[in-house]
Amino acid sequence: MRGFLFLLILILLAALAYAMGWFDFSSSDSPGQSTIGVNINKDEVRRDVNKADDAIDEAGERAKEGLDELGRKIQGSSSNSESPTLKVSRYAVALETGSRIDVTVTRSGADLKPAELTFVTSPGSNLVVTGGKFDAGQRDTTVTIEAPPGAVDGRVDLSSGELKESITVEVKTQPATMWDQNATWPPRRETYRF
Repeated sequence: MRGFLFLLILILLAALAYAMGWFDFSSSDSPGQSTIGVNINKDEVRRDVNKADDAIDEAGERAKEGLDELGRKIQGSSSNSESPTLKVSRYAVALETGSRIDVTVTRSGADLKPAELTFVTSPGSNLVVTGGKFDAGQRDTTVTIEAPPGAVDGRVDLSSGELKESITVEVKTQPATMWDQNATWPPRRETYRF
């Protein structure tokens, strides 16, 4: 099947080349002998290849100009946006009690004025959040989330104006023990005499 397909494509290409005048057949008869020849028109082939090359270059230039125009439109529409956007580097974090983690907050947009993030933690989570100050033109800032003793799982909502992001915090607590870990086992027996 593949051989037949190859042969069919080859025949179609030969027919196209013949129709474009790239080659033709000639024959001559002499007594007792017939000669068939193929004449290749190199000038016609060169001319058509150059035309195709010019057409491809022209199409490439038009495509490049179209993409440049599209890029200018996209850049123009993004530079017209008044309010920046917020993105956080992590949407979920896991902390052990008594530890902290830094999360990068990135803003984008054309008007990067000085701003400070507002934090709201889940009620009763006891999570502590600090940082989040943007200077003029600054795109990134760091927010530190801390899980002090007594902190539980919760969420931290970050906002700057109408822009909002959330980070889910899982607090891993140390397992409770039933005895003093500094005590010896088995416990010593004290003898009391009265």
